[in-house]
Amino acid sequence: PPSYIVHPIVSNVTIFFFLFSLSLSSPFSPLFASGTTISYSYILVNFEEGNIEQMEDTSGYLDYPFPTGSVIKLFSTLAYLYDGGEKNKILLCPKTESGSPIPPTCWYRPGHGYLDLKGAIANSCDTHFSKIFTIRRYDIFLKILFEYNLITENDLDKLRELSASEKRRVWIGIGKHLRIKPTKLLFTIYSFVGDGSLYRKSDSLIIFERKLNQKTMFTDVIREGMREGSLTGTTKIVQEILGLKKVFGKTGTATYFYNKEDYRKTHGFFIGFYPYPSPRWGILVFLLEGDGKTAAEIGANILKKYLEKKKDSY
Repeated sequence: PPSYIVHPIVSNVTIFFFLFSLSLSSPFSPLFASGTTISYSYILVNFEEGNIEQMEDTSGYLDYPFPTGSVIKLFSTLAYLYDGGEKNKILLCPKTESGSPIPPTCWYRPGHGYLDLKGAIANSCDTHFSKIFTIRRYDIFLKILFEYNLITENDLDKLRELSASEKRRVWIGIGKHLRIKPTKLLFTIYSFVGDGSLYRKSDSLIIFERKLNQKTMFTDVIREGMREGSLTGTTKIVQEILGLKKVFGKTGTATYFYNKEDYRKTHGFFIGFYPYPSPRWGILVFLLEGDGKTAAEIGANILKKYLEKKKDSY
């Protein structure tokens, strides 16, 4: 399969968002009701045509290995299912006190209540994923990451040497031990929810690597969990902005890490696809300082502008 030449990479985006502003200078600039300045990187891919439609990343954040936050739960899901886990098993995420350790408790202190696996993906439930963790499943999880070239042999050795409690935290997306390049996450997750094709980005190119033989019954759970998240879960804001019901995605928030750690701040991911269930477009937004929800809001506005431009597809 051919490599595809794309538009030149333009400068890194730093935009002022004005309260109730009616227009912005760039057609790909998100609209927010806040008075803050947000610096972010993003890539918008047309998988159907093999093009990178838009990309803003002069700082190189998209190809720098960061802690993934809850995006990694999609890979934990796959490991759980490969180990014979029950997708319909219902587990309780109870209310917990502020300051309780995560895991085994959840980032959402009021508790998510009773959830199956799809609901746990949709709500990014730490408690549910903590309960389905085992050392054997963690080993499968690492093998999946390695087979998709998301981690190196050196990473693999270090992740195997962690304590049981640290392994559990890696499994649910907490801590600094597991770091993956954002673009690699986008293309690998697309291979799950798309047609099984795995791509990679090389400078300004998207290159086909291989077709994967995946168990549809497993990848369907991931796709449907992400879909449920856009309806009632952590990516609901995307649905609200786009005003349609065919977008699905996953957010992630992790402790800030870029050259140094700062536990007072976080960075955020959003990886989304459209339309459901057979996506033609994918988008990745990375915030060096921020959270997954804000990244999702930015991604929704970028995707909305793009789809409005392609009226025949929106």
